[in-house]
Amino acid sequence: NAKHFIYVAGWSVDTDQYLLRGDELKEALANDKYSPNIGELLKAKAEEGVVVNLMQWDDNTSNFMFPGIMGTHDEKTRTFFKNTQVNSRFMSTVGGETNTVFQGQTKRVAFTHHQKFIIMDSPRP
Repeated sequence: NAKHFIYVAGWSVDTDQYLLRGDELKEALANDKYSPNIGELLKAKAEEGVVVNLMQWDDNTSNFMFPGIMGTHDEKTRTFFKNTQVNSRFMSTVGGETNTVFQGQTKRVAFTHHQKFIIMDSPRP
């Protein structure tokens, strides 16, 4: 029911994932206005004028040919939302100037946060 904004932040966003399972998924695919697929849903809401901002990790080991060691789906997500109304940004995992040489190198392929945040405007249920 978001009308104004949806903000998504997470280490990984897989645009192929569904938000429903089982009979709820079947029902939504057959009858709902919106797709229960996260990628398609975010694109549809953005096309309606809802501000959709997405921020996720940019895996330094991934590229257009290799999905990367960390499995963040960053290249797939980048391609999926290219030329859409979804504002997607990909954040480096490396850190800043205060890293030692060792820290800078290990952060390229090893980090641990698995949180996801989805914030949207919606009336209370």
